[in-house]
Amino acid sequence: EIYQCDWSSDVCSSDLLESAPLALSDIDAQINIDGDGIRIESLNGSMNRGFFRASGEIAFKQFIPQFIDLRFDLQEASITYPAKVYTTLNTKVKITGTFLNPLIDGTIEILRCRYAKDVLYNALLLETGSQLVFAREYTPVSSQTEFNPTFDIHISIPGTLKINNNIATMDVGADLDLQGSLSQPLLFGHAEILKGNIYFQDRTFEIEHGFLDFMDPFRINPNVNLQAGTTIQEYDITIGVSGDMQSSLRVETTSDPPLDTIDIYRLILAGHLAEEGGGHPGTAQSLALGILANQLESGGHFLGLDEVILEPSLSDQSAHITVGTHVTPDLKLIYSTELPSQRGQTVIIK
Repeated sequence: EIYQCDWSSDVCSSDLLESAPLALSDIDAQINIDGDGIRIESLNGSMNRGFFRASGEIAFKQFIPQFIDLRFDLQEASITYPAKVYTTLNTKVKITGTFLNPLIDGTIEILRCRYAKDVLYNALLLETGSQLVFAREYTPVSSQTEFNPTFDIHISIPGTLKINNNIATMDVGADLDLQGSLSQPLLFGHAEILKGNIYFQDRTFEIEHGFLDFMDPFRINPNVNLQAGTTIQEYDITIGVSGDMQSSLRVETTSDPPLDTIDIYRLILAGHLAEEGGGHPGTAQSLALGILANQLESGGHFLGLDEVILEPSLSDQSAHITVGTHVTPDLKLIYSTELPSQRGQTVIIK
């Protein structure tokens, strides 16, 4: 016996995915159901200010889904997922194969995408001998009853990814292929920073070139080639980052006129060279202080502070920290001290 369902309805702001609400409306569906499965003759409507269309069937055996053959077409849909990532896209995919291990193949075109979430610097990026753990370790699916689709999806980002936050503004383009499986996804292709700036220690570094090449056949682990420059006093400073994100990321600095590496770091962190006879503190320690300063200054509002300033000294291993908060709109409390010494503490009420 065949059960036929003709359905028209609105489903607004339905939280089908955590933190990814889908607003569905104007739904028009014609679905046939019998003992052999579900056949979607037509299913269309509006989704997140875009249009979607679906068709296909799911075959049953003793009322248990066995095989799937579905087609989805989504046009001009807008999503906010994950947080602070605003995307408008077109996608056309088909899902075929066994119900638990289908192949999902098709295309995704990113029409517009904007990332606006502020981030804190990770001191491990510049600390001597450290590694950036970018590629995650994937756990193989241990049971044939677990859902584990495979992918063959082409992703096109024709310069439409915009990053605008506290550490960078940039336009990014990419031509990528998502392959592998849900338990171990793989990404291949090329991404390029078309233009942009990086912000560090109140300084602006103009990106001269930036490339990400995804070639690792075992994990998502891009090879990076990035170069950015700025001018401090009369020195043109260039920073280059290269290597793969998992195991061999290298940071190189040069200047014109030429300076030692430690003096380049002094310029970046303090804006000037060391005074005569000031000594050379360890590079890693100086960098750690500088990045900690940026973290505190960027994240002070999370602590309920209106002002956090940490000024590392590049002539010794000390630093000066100042914090302030408005007790009332007309009353501000400021506390200032030297680290690590407890001398030189100052409290100002104004």
